[in-house]
Amino acid sequence: FGLIGYRDHRDSTPEFEFVTKNFTPRLVSRDQLVKVIEQFGKTKDGGDYPEDVFAGVQEGLNSNWDPGAIKLLFLIGDASGHEPSHRFSSTGKDARALRHLATEQGINIGAIYIKSTRATQDWPIGFEQFRRLAENPGGTNFRAVDEVANEIKNAVLEVTTEMREQIRKMQVTPAPSTSANPFSGAFRAALVEFIGKATE
Repeated sequence: FGLIGYRDHRDSTPEFEFVTKNFTPRLVSRDQLVKVIEQFGKTKDGGDYPEDVFAGVQEGLNSNWDPGAIKLLFLIGDASGHEPSHRFSSTGKDARALRHLATEQGINIGAIYIKSTRATQDWPIGFEQFRRLAENPGGTNFRAVDEVANEIKNAVLEVTTEMREQIRKMQVTPAPSTSANPFSGAFRAALVEFIGKATE
């Protein structure tokens, strides 16, 4: 597993020491990931409600994935991202552009938007951005949940289960060619097995 954190642009809140940060330059086990989250998973509010979400997603897409890796990225957040024209957008990209990059790189995204009661006006924007990012070739893997730990946990399990089922269906449907479908042969079988274990 890997963990990337994102915040708002430093021009918005100069005391932030980073906009995005990879907390796991080397991948870690599940138990190690829990320790990383406990140590570094602290939030800080920016000057406005939206965050530089797209910078975090881009950092994840551009990670040093191992050759032949199963590429799954989970976006979990409670704020929308700055649109490309906004002065605090450090990427100049929107959800559609990043979704295109993810598809090109064979990266599936599961997105969970946490509905903060402090910013109900942000919900429609966040829903649309997170849903767009989660429009994977096999189906959309998006949930919007209340600020309740159990709901977030259940959403992660549901999104993971959906991804597993989509990949199982792809296994049954023969692909026209290996180059047209990255989920072919042993790769698809390995992904199904991996996601199945993660869901358990």
